[in-house]
Amino acid sequence: MYEFGHTGVQYGRPTVTRLHLPLQEPTMVPLPLLLFTQRRALRSLFDHPARPADPAFALTRLRLSEEVLQQDPRVLEAARGAVIDAVPEPAVAVRVARQLHTLRPDLPLLALVCCPQELPPFYIQALADAGVQGFQDLSEGRHLIQQALLDVQQGQMVFRLETAAHGARSLAEVLRSFGEPAPQLLSLPPRELAVLQHLEAGRTEEETARREQVSVSTVKRVIASLEAKLGADTLFQLGARAQAQGLLSEP
Repeated sequence: MYEFGHTGVQYGRPTVTRLHLPLQEPTMVPLPLLLFTQRRALRSLFDHPARPADPAFALTRLRLSEEVLQQDPRVLEAARGAVIDAVPEPAVAVRVARQLHTLRPDLPLLALVCCPQELPPFYIQALADAGVQGFQDLSEGRHLIQQALLDVQQGQMVFRLETAAHGARSLAEVLRSFGEPAPQLLSLPPRELAVLQHLEAGRTEEETARREQVSVSTVKRVIASLEAKLGADTLFQLGARAQAQGLLSEP
């Protein structure tokens, strides 16, 4: 309480009249936040602080798309954090995270996941490699989601996900490297990239060989090299991991 005093005289004796005024609470500046999502409902997670002591959010909701930042890169200037809705388009989320990290390496990034059991661990790895510092399960509610964002904003690493048992081994690999500097993104020689694009188009090995004017055995060797580089066991997995690395166009 602030206390102001006034001295006076009453019946020959000095008196003090005190006026008590309430101490004004310091105004907390809202935290400028970018939310990349196609789902409007996620905005409600940041409408107001989960706890009175936490800062409010000055939220800007943007489409989960690389074109948004290309159209208006100024939206990044004042941002103090970014939240990326990683599901149901994890490949797009990876590319957006990579672009954010390139444009603003200092910007804290949090990925929201609504179905961790359905998200392959290699996408988690790809997001971490792209600069994401925090992963939070949407099912844990507003309070923990906001806390994860504040933790990431303060420079902490956050990982609050549960995955299916079949992903435990590869997830362990992710956790071992989580928080380390992001490795260089994979680049491919022209022939490997061309074969990858043919596979994406649904062409067979024979069709690919004919278009590239090489033998089928050469195409097989290129595919084996691609699978080794991307850690894939099947062509489907190869395509998904290539998407996560930004090697293929968005489907």
